[in-house]
Amino acid sequence: LLFNGYDRENYSRISPLARQYVFNKLERRFQYDVIERPDTVDFDSSNIDTWSSLCNQLSNGIMSIIGHVEHSDFEWLSSFCSTYQVPFIGLDNYDYRKTNYYISLMPDILPALVSLIRRYRIKQLVYLYDDTNGAHRLKQLIGMQTKTTLQNLNIISRYLGNPDDSYDLLQNIEFMTNSLLRTTSSSTTTNTNQTIQGRYVVLDFHSFDTYSRIMEKIKHRGMTTADYHYILLTLNAKQLDMTYFRYGGVNVTFFSLPSYEHFNDNYTLLLYNNYINSIKNTKIRNIPSVESLLIVDAWETLLRTINRMLSSSNEIREKLKVFRQGTFYNDLTPGIDCRSNFIVPWSAGKIYLENLLNTTFHGLTGNVQFSNKTGQRINYTFEVYRVTRNDMPKHIGFFRAPTTLEVTDDSSYRFRVSYDNRTRLVVTIFDEPFMMLKKNHDNTLTEKSVPRNTILEPSQVEGFCVDLARAVFRDKLKLPYKFLIETNYGNEIEKGVWNGMIGALVNRDADLAIASLTINGAREKAVDFSKPFIDLGISIMISKPEKQKPGVFSFMAPLSKGIWICVIVSYLLVSAILVLVSRTSSYEWYFENESDIIPRNKFSIQNALFFSFAAFMHQGVDLLPRSFSGL
Repeated sequence: LLFNGYDRENYSRISPLARQYVFNKLERRFQYDVIERPDTVDFDSSNIDTWSSLCNQLSNGIMSIIGHVEHSDFEWLSSFCSTYQVPFIGLDNYDYRKTNYYISLMPDILPALVSLIRRYRIKQLVYLYDDTNGAHRLKQLIGMQTKTTLQNLNIISRYLGNPDDSYDLLQNIEFMTNSLLRTTSSSTTTNTNQTIQGRYVVLDFHSFDTYSRIMEKIKHRGMTTADYHYILLTLNAKQLDMTYFRYGGVNVTFFSLPSYEHFNDNYTLLLYNNYINSIKNTKIRNIPSVESLLIVDAWETLLRTINRMLSSSNEIREKLKVFRQGTFYNDLTPGIDCRSNFIVPWSAGKIYLENLLNTTFHGLTGNVQFSNKTGQRINYTFEVYRVTRNDMPKHIGFFRAPTTLEVTDDSSYRFRVSYDNRTRLVVTIFDEPFMMLKKNHDNTLTEKSVPRNTILEPSQVEGFCVDLARAVFRDKLKLPYKFLIETNYGNEIEKGVWNGMIGALVNRDADLAIASLTINGAREKAVDFSKPFIDLGISIMISKPEKQKPGVFSFMAPLSKGIWICVIVSYLLVSAILVLVSRTSSYEWYFENESDIIPRNKFSIQNALFFSFAAFMHQGVDLLPRSFSGL
């Protein structure tokens, strides 16, 4: 077992459960045991020698590899298996024609997409992908453009880097498809027999989380109108939350593996339920998923092949006897040495591969059958689902490989030029100047006398919200509409129960609310808001002061008279203290000349006043105190 990537731990925990399920399901005429050697190699780590690890496994006597690896590691790993003729049962769908020892258990979803494109004559297609697998499928699709299969298809491809930073990419897709839609619509007016096209977007991502995040971005971007049609290339799409996509008329199509209604006996059904419950007890998220079913079919493919070879002729049965006294032998040589200068493949590998490719059964992923040339799944079946209008995932048909598409209800694929003509109800509340009742001399009806749940014609009201509703319904959507009057904005009475306008939306009494309604967290959990058409905030208004001409003493305006008096008193007091200190300190007295008899002192009253003023104004002076007390 060779697993890599973010789901390495999940596969390691699921595999023993899958093996036990198959052991309990199959009847064995011969007693044997299959040794499981998990090798969860980290290909990105430079501290692990992957080649040596695989060589050690060959010397231990492995008969095949069940693996799920990245595309970059798959190429050399499949070449390694082909060189030593060890079958590689992959849980991915890599179309690698250079190797003939790779068996793919994952059904190819591209033929289903091609059949969908051909059936509904799709002319314009946006292909969004995020890894090498998606790029390979896109390359195959572009190759079909040069053939008669999809000759008239125009493909616009875009690569998704960071799903959390996809706003500009979605905006670009919206602008491109909008221009294409206008071009198609204008050409349709001149040719009435031409099929009307919508905006078809194919999402092909590696991770289930990427699908979930992009669908959330699409919802917030508002790309959920009736002209959009999304096709998801993941078999795990049933696990996506598509509740929001029921509204707005958007179409979502995806494929899924057949449901588990093919169990012929209660015992097999019991084993399956026990397997699913065991997986849930391991607390692995997104289970049951396609991968948890594929690994079961991988084990069943392996064990059914062993059972058939043991029941075959002596020559084939002898090929399985590779252990002698507990040691693996390749013909007469112990083990397979991939470190030698000569390549010695497994002698029984070719016969073992032929029996693997001829194994056919009905597994958890449907009919399991392989092509003898490519090792790919053939004759498999997908269920086709759609999400549109008020339909949660609805089963509408089947795809049977290689090209058969059987759809019983294809109404969602026909792009609707116009919506259904029923009258829409817009819930609102009287609030001047947003919503007001038109004044009519012949009518005594007032805004306060209008009871709640009253339906008014657009001609009976006026205001900003009335103009906005007219622009949306009459000018843009060409739909009839009326106003449903409410007297309360909407509060949550109890958990999940609302009144007012929010209650009218939650209870489906109205299709839309247009009013001066405040957006808050509680209301956002119940309904979806558009961008606000007006922002309000709390402001403080004061009277504008009158300008006055400055006077001589205007510089005193910043401080009160009391402060100025304190400053002047402090100035005089500091100067007086400085004079007193300089008079009493012997360091301040000095003789300027040798002939002087009386000593002098620089800090007279005038100098002390000047020094204090200069210090107050942060200016330098020539005289400084010489005594410590003066400093």
